[in-house]
Amino acid sequence: MNPFANEVVRPLASSASRHCAFTPKGFLRLLLAFVAAWLTNVIARGGEADSTTTWQVQERASAKTITAVLQSKAGYLWLGTYDGLVRYDGVAYSLLRAPNLAQWHDDGVTSLFEAPDGTLWIGHARGGVSAMKDGVFDYHPPAEGGRFEKIQSIAADERGDVWALDSSGRLRRVRDNFEIPPQGSGAGNLLGMTCLPGGHIWLTSGSHLYALENAALRMEPNAGASEPLPVVQAAVASRDGGLWIVAEGDLWKWKPGSPRQKFARLALPFTAISAILEAHDGRLFISTAESGMEILTPGAAPQQTVFARSANNWVTDCVLSLCEDREGGVWLGTSGAGLFKLHETRVRSLVPPDAWEGRAVLTTCPAGDGGFWVGTEGAGLYRLHPDGRWEKPTVAGGLQNLYLWALYQEPGGPLWIGSWTGLDVFRDGRVAPAPGSADLPSPIFAISPARDGGLWIGGRRGVAHYRNGEIRWLEPEGARILIQVHAIVEQPDGVLWVSSDGEGLARVQDGHITRYLTRDGLPTDYLKGLLLDESGTLWVGSRDGGLIRVKDGRIAVIGAVNGLADATVSQIMDDGQGFLWMSTHAGILRVSKRELNDCADGKIREVHCLNYRRPDGLKSLICSSSQQAQDCKTADGSLVFSSDQDLALVDPKKVRLNTQVPPVVIEEVRVGGRLVTGPGPIAAPLRVGPGVGRIEIAYTGLSFAEPGLVRFKYRLEGLDPEWVQAGTERRAAYNAVPPGHYVFKVTAANNDNLWNTAGRSVAIVVLPHFWQTWWFRLSALILLLLATGAVVWFQARARLLRKLERLRLERAIQNERTRIANDMHDDLGAHLTHIALLTDSARSNLDDREKARDGLNRIYELARNITRATDEIVWAINPRHDTLESLINYCERFAQKLLAPSGIRCEFDFPAEIPERYPRSELRHNVFLAFKEVLNNAVKHSGASLVCVGLTIDERGGKLTVSDNGRGLSATRAASPSPEGRIATGNGLRSIEHRMELVGGRCEIASAPGKGCMIVLSFPWKRADH
Repeated sequence: MNPFANEVVRPLASSASRHCAFTPKGFLRLLLAFVAAWLTNVIARGGEADSTTTWQVQERASAKTITAVLQSKAGYLWLGTYDGLVRYDGVAYSLLRAPNLAQWHDDGVTSLFEAPDGTLWIGHARGGVSAMKDGVFDYHPPAEGGRFEKIQSIAADERGDVWALDSSGRLRRVRDNFEIPPQGSGAGNLLGMTCLPGGHIWLTSGSHLYALENAALRMEPNAGASEPLPVVQAAVASRDGGLWIVAEGDLWKWKPGSPRQKFARLALPFTAISAILEAHDGRLFISTAESGMEILTPGAAPQQTVFARSANNWVTDCVLSLCEDREGGVWLGTSGAGLFKLHETRVRSLVPPDAWEGRAVLTTCPAGDGGFWVGTEGAGLYRLHPDGRWEKPTVAGGLQNLYLWALYQEPGGPLWIGSWTGLDVFRDGRVAPAPGSADLPSPIFAISPARDGGLWIGGRRGVAHYRNGEIRWLEPEGARILIQVHAIVEQPDGVLWVSSDGEGLARVQDGHITRYLTRDGLPTDYLKGLLLDESGTLWVGSRDGGLIRVKDGRIAVIGAVNGLADATVSQIMDDGQGFLWMSTHAGILRVSKRELNDCADGKIREVHCLNYRRPDGLKSLICSSSQQAQDCKTADGSLVFSSDQDLALVDPKKVRLNTQVPPVVIEEVRVGGRLVTGPGPIAAPLRVGPGVGRIEIAYTGLSFAEPGLVRFKYRLEGLDPEWVQAGTERRAAYNAVPPGHYVFKVTAANNDNLWNTAGRSVAIVVLPHFWQTWWFRLSALILLLLATGAVVWFQARARLLRKLERLRLERAIQNERTRIANDMHDDLGAHLTHIALLTDSARSNLDDREKARDGLNRIYELARNITRATDEIVWAINPRHDTLESLINYCERFAQKLLAPSGIRCEFDFPAEIPERYPRSELRHNVFLAFKEVLNNAVKHSGASLVCVGLTIDERGGKLTVSDNGRGLSATRAASPSPEGRIATGNGLRSIEHRMELVGGRCEIASAPGKGCMIVLSFPWKRADH
């Protein structure tokens, strides 16, 4: 058998969604497109086919050439191209260039080497060497005056010095450009260099090997043999500390201190060897620049496989570089054809020589001799014998129809065939209609063994029991069960289960039928395959409803939300090792029965699937979802699944899980759209300024087995209460993160759901605005307390002021009442007392009419005075008159009434517009009484013929001026009125001054004898007057 028959070339990438370029002029995008070319050729015995898929860089012609491939300790795949250094994480590419390479015109990369300290050494096409550490480049140009030859290999010696060998055979130490010429007779130019563990460097030249020791070359004669080596084509370090040597087409193995041994004669023609790789399983990959590649599998007789255009029309003959990743994939860098990946498939594809005539496979069935039968959609019946030989019995037989939906062969018995037109039987090399089957409905979709030795037959018209040519329809309770039957299975106790395409699930026992539909808990009524396991649990496949478990009469559903890769489950098989295998529209799934039961019982939420897809060898993800398919197992326990293109053979005993957890890398952090970190470790916490709207974190998981299936989960500790299941998304974003200390953690799982428990993390400190700082909050708290205290104080003060105002008002009211009482006592009381005396006098003078008349007149005058006094009191206390206009009008009316009878003319000089003022009653009362007193004095004592009354008003108060043209006052009396100097009866000028003082005003007198008199009554406004 072909040792590489189960290996395929993997695509370079499945997505170009993320890529960036770093150039001296800034960040430039390198557009990467991928063109898929399927090249299929038969290179193995028995018709086994290898499918080769290549995805290549199409942006630039030179980018199709991959000169070097290396996987670093961090997990990235590094590619050398003539455009520069490319970093690949399985999904996206990044083109990196050293900023100072432009001046040397040395962008091209021709070799790669990683030192023990993680430094990536890069050999360039014009002789320079770069060192990249944590994303920082350090370029070492060639020596001045030296030739610009490409660097073809780099290595580090035991002292840590890095040496570079160029294409002209010159070896130089990078740090000081020290060159070592070849030593020994006829050594010529050095052709190759390799490094053993511990820093032991070996070089080749002609038919000699040289060891680099203490910065000098030491020739190793004959490489552990008596006769010299032929011309050495290439040498590379082996995994056991020795050397693999190819010399004139022979492959040798030599370990220093031991004899060399010949391993094999290469099938490749004698040509230049571009690379040799010893994989972890011991296989050797030997590539050439013009004759393709050869793979040797170790053994007593090593198996050799050649991939070349001339041998099997392979895609290219020029393979420049080889690299094995930590998951076992082998990467090939080619000239002009891009990048390939080889890995051993987990699924063996089985296809007959005629490829089913281009038709789809519908059903399979194990044969009694260890082979199996295959029914197709229009190509008839096929048989694969245990020796790998295909047979098509329909050529010699007479099938009623070539569309075969169901197959069953009882041990040692004939093969029963359900087709579009009825039931056939294959016996003794011939096919014929089954005896007595004419009454069976067609088409027949399901055939299942009955416990009595007969068959259960299912089709569009229900279920029938067939035995020895006799047909008995299953009609419990007088009606046929279901139509469009999909699968039938019978329990040992006779309970029959039937699934249908549209009518759900039926259970028949002792003539009684129990139906299960969506209303009973089924996710759908469109059901597919049935499996009854050893515990009596029934597993049911469905269309878009997931996997259904029926146990103890209860239904449970495990669907896509529970971790199944697809919700359409067709064929179900038990491998006897605790796993169920299912064919779906997303490939083949393997799931632990324990996990399925735990999920169905609600103990866990998700199950873990092992998903076999195209990269594992499937030609089609969509497995056949036809009618009944029997458990098809080969003699060695392998499982056979059918698809529309081939049969997929899986050996459960050889399941190999990917045990390499994917390294997780945080590639960049952007804050507010601005890049704050790039490639390289992030040591110190990232400090994010206040008010930044968005934080974006790009991360990746470095698994190359199935990069598109790498899943992630992340969490921002301090913000996310639980892990965020990110799926395959490789970027996390947070908006408006509050100030605080956070730790972003991310982890990844590979294609087989193995999680990297360590993951990667970065500390992030979001700084607060000044109003979010503790000191501001403390200050705000203190200010709030002070403000609260101030509010409380002002409220208390307001309450106190209101209380004082209330007391003041009460006192003012009391004063007003006292004033009114005093006025009434002074005016009314005096007048009434005078009236009483005059009345008594008049009563005694009744006999004297003249005296009586005079007394009554005096009583009349006093009564009128009482009326005027009462009117004044009422006016003063009436709140309707609490306006300045009312005061002026009242004074004007009083002056006219008083002066007119005396023959004194009165003139008024009042403002045209009286401002709105509301003088209190005390002010109105006292100003009016003072004004009244002034007018009374003018009438009685001035001898004036004209009295002028004027009023001026401003913001501070008012001035009421009374002037006359009478005899005036002496200077002494005008300046200092005294009791003996009064000019009128009553209170006189002192009374006027007293009343003005009561309202905060004053009385000013200006007069001279014979020149009249002017009295100014000034009064201020108070707050209440506004």
